[in-house]
Amino acid sequence: MKKWTVLACIFIYILLPGVISAGITEIQITSDSSTQWRPSVWGDYVVWQDQRNGNADIYGINMRGGSEFPICSESHDQEHPTIYGSIVVWYDWRNGNADVYGYDLNTNTEFPICTESHNQRLPVIYGDYVVWNDWRNGNWDIYGYKISTSTEFSICTDAAHQYFPRTGGRYVVWWDERSGIGNWDIYAYDLTNGTEIPICTDSHDQGYPAVEGNIVAWIDDRNGNWDIYGYDISTRTEFPICTDGAAQFRPWVYGNIIVWFDQRNGNQDIYGYQLQTSTEFQITTNTSNQRHPKIYCDTVVWHDLRDGDYNVYGADIDRGQCTIETIPTINEWGIIIFSLLMAGSAVWTLKRRKRTS
Repeated sequence: MKKWTVLACIFIYILLPGVISAGITEIQITSDSSTQWRPSVWGDYVVWQDQRNGNADIYGINMRGGSEFPICSESHDQEHPTIYGSIVVWYDWRNGNADVYGYDLNTNTEFPICTESHNQRLPVIYGDYVVWNDWRNGNWDIYGYKISTSTEFSICTDAAHQYFPRTGGRYVVWWDERSGIGNWDIYAYDLTNGTEIPICTDSHDQGYPAVEGNIVAWIDDRNGNWDIYGYDISTRTEFPICTDGAAQFRPWVYGNIIVWFDQRNGNQDIYGYQLQTSTEFQITTNTSNQRHPKIYCDTVVWHDLRDGDYNVYGADIDRGQCTIETIPTINEWGIIIFSLLMAGSAVWTLKRRKRTS
């Protein structure tokens, strides 16, 4: 019995340093001395906007291994990438105005999505759809594109401005000025039936919405500062997410978690909120500024000023959001071996008791 106990303790000490104090594990993703910022994450890939060549390019990395690689380093600026699956989208100035382009990481193929002669900006991809801001009608409208059919379509062309579209499945959301300049509201569009839905039309400002599934989150100044509020489209229920007295900005939603950056500590930190348990948690504690988080499963990425210029950092927040079949890490192998050792120890003890009884 002593032999089994000693072996178990050795495996715990060597293989499980992060398991004993389970929690958030932070990593640095980029380290180039120029600016890397505006990251997006999906699966094993992180992509970002990169200034290393003297203009804005799109770079990426496979977090399972390998080095950084260029996705688009055309001599003009490429900005604001987002990723879903193997497809990366961004807006691109190569044609003298802002157009939307995409790139398939599986085939290493670039393709245009919208090259209309006016500006198209801030594209976001989710599933089969890309959405963006579009100036073709003389104000900011929302347009979309279905990748599988190469079909473009209008989403909202109200005469007022609509900004910062996001999609996360069935719904597209944006902030909308139809109630008057200086009175931002949140609206949604159902891609399955083409109907528009008001999400929040409170008389104060609501902006920068994000959506995934039925959950919408946005910034809201009804309390005199920017807070985070949410809405469940399936139940038509609005709820506060964070109403701390400092300012909170730029929420992003994935599954059960909402993340944002937060000024309560005198700098900008990344915070999260778990919908299932109504629990808020802090993700970064560095005294520099961390901004613009994105989340996929338990992986959160952001751009971070701790190195003197923006680099991309990330964290595993250990909330068990996704169950993905993967090769066990060293810590996971430690758990497996330790469990086998303990099971063997228990069997050995029972057999010994039976022989001596």
